[in-house]
Amino acid sequence: MKKIKTIFGALIVGFILFGTSIQLNAQVLFEDFALMTDSSTTDISASLDTYTGDPGWTGSKVYPAYGKAKLGTSSIKGYITTPSLNLSANGGNFTIRFKARKWSNDQSQIKVFVNTTEYLVTGLNNTDMTEFTVIASGGTATTTVKFESFQAANGRFFIDDIEIFQSSNPALIFAPTALAFGGVELNGNMPGSFVVRGANLTAGQNITVAISGAGFTTTTTTLSTNTLMTPAGETVTVNFNPTAVQDYTGTLTFTGGGLAGPVVYNLSGSGINVISVATLAELRAVAPPYTGASNAGTTVYKYSGEAVVSHLQAFNNVKYIQDATGAMMIFDPTGIITGINLGDKITNLYGTLTNYFGMVELIPTSNCTAVSPFNTVNPTIITIDQLDAANDNPIQAKFIRIENVTFIQSGNFATGKYYGLTQDQLSIDSLVYTDNFSADYINTAIPNYVVNLTGVCFYKGGATIPTKNRIVLINRNLGGITTSVEDFSAAAIALSPNPADNFVNLDIPSEMNLNIYSITGALVGKEKLNEGFNTISVSNLNSGLYILRLTDQSGKTYSAKLQVK
Repeated sequence: MKKIKTIFGALIVGFILFGTSIQLNAQVLFEDFALMTDSSTTDISASLDTYTGDPGWTGSKVYPAYGKAKLGTSSIKGYITTPSLNLSANGGNFTIRFKARKWSNDQSQIKVFVNTTEYLVTGLNNTDMTEFTVIASGGTATTTVKFESFQAANGRFFIDDIEIFQSSNPALIFAPTALAFGGVELNGNMPGSFVVRGANLTAGQNITVAISGAGFTTTTTTLSTNTLMTPAGETVTVNFNPTAVQDYTGTLTFTGGGLAGPVVYNLSGSGINVISVATLAELRAVAPPYTGASNAGTTVYKYSGEAVVSHLQAFNNVKYIQDATGAMMIFDPTGIITGINLGDKITNLYGTLTNYFGMVELIPTSNCTAVSPFNTVNPTIITIDQLDAANDNPIQAKFIRIENVTFIQSGNFATGKYYGLTQDQLSIDSLVYTDNFSADYINTAIPNYVVNLTGVCFYKGGATIPTKNRIVLINRNLGGITTSVEDFSAAAIALSPNPADNFVNLDIPSEMNLNIYSITGALVGKEKLNEGFNTISVSNLNSGLYILRLTDQSGKTYSAKLQVK
């Protein structure tokens, strides 16, 4: 059974080690990829023994990069796995240390697997090879450690100097490695927190916590070593309350509990002047103007109202939020906003505004405040002609729904493609854009029947891109693509029985053509029906869900779901 290390519901177990220098009591493995002397776009996964000091490494999408290994492509995960290692000593506890950085603007986190236990390591930058340390447990005589991209799309990273050892030295492990509050309004009193764990501490003792630095306060003064050495560790909360427009730094110092010396944790933040707005309509009104390019503002705004998260994308940590007055896209490539889920209501949102080729984006400067979970946003129902070319369209970033449409294209959905729609005999190309690499409809069949589409309104502009508002579909399992089950009742069409066994009755107001589709979009039956009562045999259909599509003489189409027993 796969295990994922979690802390208070957040997958943040890429712990980083602080404290005294670690003596390598028992180094089990060291790999510096020194044999990867050149750089190549050829996947060397099948011949890793040629490029590593010890045989037995395995992987996928591994590329040499001048003494480092590069993992992954723009659309496929990469991973590299150590040979089988004997890590059964020291109670199965051991330390993994390595250096890594992300590729360009790809994900700033990677996954580390110890057998089937997953650790998430965060904080990779795209300039320096940063050292990370994971304190792991569960080592056996045949343990493997796998380093893997966080996701398939844009999860590329470099890795070097992988070191695995077992040590009994005391240490503290922090996640994140430092607490950076970013810009906070004067007298804003912003809370922040981090998780601390301990390794090889003296049981039954307390560690003393002392804070220094103007503007920073905490109520935590001691931590139990027994609690620190549990998988959950302890959460420490620090409040930052700037009183002047300036940069602030501070520290938390940990002593005692078996530590060889003081361990220092760094704090930082800035006091800034902000302009407060209460609604998203007000926020959109002060955005930089459309210039046909990227127009970034520098003023920091605070949204003090309450908005609900209507859509999330892992790529660049994009979030869409909406209140009663409007909607906004949050573009967060560095992952400043954390712990927010679909349906969460949020407030105290700080950031600058950018008009990116017509799409208004908020770039956060600090984390927001969660108000409540499990809220809903009702989609705004629009017609396809409302997705026009105006960059200031009032539905931009809103959660929208388009009903009773068919796709112009056929085949399978692909990422980063444009698709046209037909609605009420009006056809417009390039209205749907699939920019979500992880969407569950990618590589599935484009429906060839009438559907309803739910998503967010996105303005896609640029020098070589047709400038137009489009709908970016949410996942199919969240209702992004559904059949039009209301059509039959709206047209006075009676369907019975449903579920059906051997036959189904259709009472229709005029002559119509019937097509029957499987749920995957395959045509499995067709028939011409007369006005009035019609009986259709379904005895040749397997049990399951089907789509009935009726088209009248004017070309108008109606659809409904049919369950066959």
